[in-house]
Amino acid sequence: MAVKCRLKSLHLPEEITYKYIIRPRHCTEDIHRRMYKDGCSSDELPETPPYDYSEESRLRNQTHTQFPVIEICCGTGDFLCSYALSEPQSSFIGIDWAMPVIERAAKKAYSAHINNLLFYCGAAEDFLEYDFKHLLFSRILINFPDPWPKKRHLKRRLPSAELTVLLAEKLVPEGLIVAATDLEWLHEWHMINFNSCRALIPFPGSTRERPFDAYQGRSSYEIKGLNRNRLIYFAVFKKRNRSSVF
Repeated sequence: MAVKCRLKSLHLPEEITYKYIIRPRHCTEDIHRRMYKDGCSSDELPETPPYDYSEESRLRNQTHTQFPVIEICCGTGDFLCSYALSEPQSSFIGIDWAMPVIERAAKKAYSAHINNLLFYCGAAEDFLEYDFKHLLFSRILINFPDPWPKKRHLKRRLPSAELTVLLAEKLVPEGLIVAATDLEWLHEWHMINFNSCRALIPFPGSTRERPFDAYQGRSSYEIKGLNRNRLIYFAVFKKRNRSSVF
């Protein structure tokens, strides 16, 4: 998948790339492009098997847990590297669409000798529905996603109502989903989508407070917002502790 990015590739050593970066096996965008070019249906294309998370972690000499923490739109990894270092008993996966961004995150993880963190370079939907479709998560974090403020870009804004339902399905019971932003109108968008999902209930606490003790790192986007004297908002919801919620 070729994605435009203002950053240039770091051309990391293979040692770092292999230890930290997972490339998508399934790419919906490439599949649609190929279907259009070749005039074939999705049934005619070869299926890609999902990743085995425990096996991938073992091969890369990474510790792992049954229900990792994921961050969607992890960027260059400032927040997630800090979080992974603070909880060495947990495991983490960062998701972002641009390889130069993921490379910078992997370089930071390598420099900090982090061994409980992987990065996936691809779309969140492909990660959740295909490449890691059998995996459930203890926490799902969306820190300062691109707001996509224009009406024509509405479908790209995270999380959509459809993606919210998918994220809730991937949470373990009592698991948390957190969306952080320094834009009040985007915070309201997060609250509306989370409240509309029957599987989720609001987590006690203020929308201005960091949701749990380990949530101490700051992404570059949060730092920019604070430097501009913006308020930080957190939408924090918990998955209901029962299965038949949809």
